[in-house]
Amino acid sequence: MNDSLVLYLTSHVPKETNRVAYQRANESCKNFNTVFLTRRGVSPAIKEKAANVQQCGESLPMRILFPLWLVLTALQIYRENDIQHIHTNHSPQSLVAGWVLSLLGFVWIVDIYDSPHISIDLNSNNSGVINYLSTWYNRVLVAIVKRTLSSADLIIIGMAPGIVSEYGVSADDNNVLTVTNGTNVDKNRSIKSPDDRSDVFQIVYVGPIRQERGLRTMLDAMKILDKRLKASELHLVGTTGSEADKREIECLDSTLSNIDIFNHGYIEHDEALEKAAVADVGLCPLSLEVENYRYSYPIKVLEYMSVGTPTVATKTEGTSHLLREGSGILVQADNPIEMADAINELYEHPEQRNQMAKTAQLMAENYRWDSINRKVNQRIGSVME
Repeated sequence: MNDSLVLYLTSHVPKETNRVAYQRANESCKNFNTVFLTRRGVSPAIKEKAANVQQCGESLPMRILFPLWLVLTALQIYRENDIQHIHTNHSPQSLVAGWVLSLLGFVWIVDIYDSPHISIDLNSNNSGVINYLSTWYNRVLVAIVKRTLSSADLIIIGMAPGIVSEYGVSADDNNVLTVTNGTNVDKNRSIKSPDDRSDVFQIVYVGPIRQERGLRTMLDAMKILDKRLKASELHLVGTTGSEADKREIECLDSTLSNIDIFNHGYIEHDEALEKAAVADVGLCPLSLEVENYRYSYPIKVLEYMSVGTPTVATKTEGTSHLLREGSGILVQADNPIEMADAINELYEHPEQRNQMAKTAQLMAENYRWDSINRKVNQRIGSVME
């Protein structure tokens, strides 16, 4: 670590250590004197390690002026400190600020672990004047990003590389590093083996419980499976998107004969891993209408693999890369029949589940956060040489 600073421009850093945003921020703190410029703040663990954290707040004016605040604050810090590089996440506000600072001579490192377009896609069905103006504001910023992203000194793409094709960037470019997401589940972690699972056939989904995350596909698949399975459970682990979604889950649960649905809500990461570890099947349904999900490497899939839980996932560029060599089953998006058939296949063939679990755990060793972080750190170091 040297005396110069790294300015890390991001909307926030979450507390969950398995998230890529946390991993990147934590590695930056390990290797550099890192100052975070943020709108919503950073997790307490990252704040303890950071050289400084400056937060502009969540007021409506600051949400609009965030890129300008980032640039002005970075220049103010530069007056009294040597800046090694600027590190920006995928948000269009951070990216535009990073580009402006690069024009002023700063080394600019971009981190694309979600689509710059994701907030637009997720808000597309919301109504209201504020949402309408926010969407168009972000569209303007994304249009700027599409014309400027390729000028970054280093672009870290933590998604299937096709995500940046419309930004004038190719995975083969000299300033591009492609990596996957990772898992920090200890390979020596005490979990139940497939042979020790309960007599009840358990299906688990971990993550936000929303329509764009495949909620309706899961529920429709349960309707089909209720006629095929016996003594089965669906465990939903995560925050439910709306009251209407909660009611839909409760209504279906009351009508099923052979499948019980347990909506656990948000629980801490270790407890969620335990739910996944004792399950017979882990689900990852995604809507292809959201660009981000077509290219992401879902962490839930990597964690299912790590704890030896066979996965049934929507076929995307990202999941097709992760679930290879018999480590999971891929199904078409928004197709509850295919999902039900895949789950039923694993239900009827426990030996296939066991072999898939063993293969998945072996494959998961290729996606350890420590090796991915090492690769990222080495590339950042080469930019500084």
